[in-house]
Amino acid sequence: MENIINSNIHSIVVKSSNGLFAIDPEDKVVGGQLRNAGQYGIHEIELIKQRLASNSKVLNVGAHIGTLAIPLSKYCKEIVAIEANP
Repeated sequence: MENIINSNIHSIVVKSSNGLFAIDPEDKVVGGQLRNAGQYGIHEIELIKQRLASNSKVLNVGAHIGTLAIPLSKYCKEIVAIEANP
């Protein structure tokens, strides 16, 4: 099968259990999990959800592309996600 990833491809859209994400084709960790397993950090999301209330305010430092922040946003009042890597 011909490799469809080339220098003209800048992102791949993946529908996962975390949400819909445009991921870097070169991302082997988070992007790789989203592409191959259809999810990322589900165990962590479940642990954090148990500690949230509807009025919780959450700070997610090192948020990457939001694979934890987006699903957690459904369970709290406010979430701020910060990622240093552009």
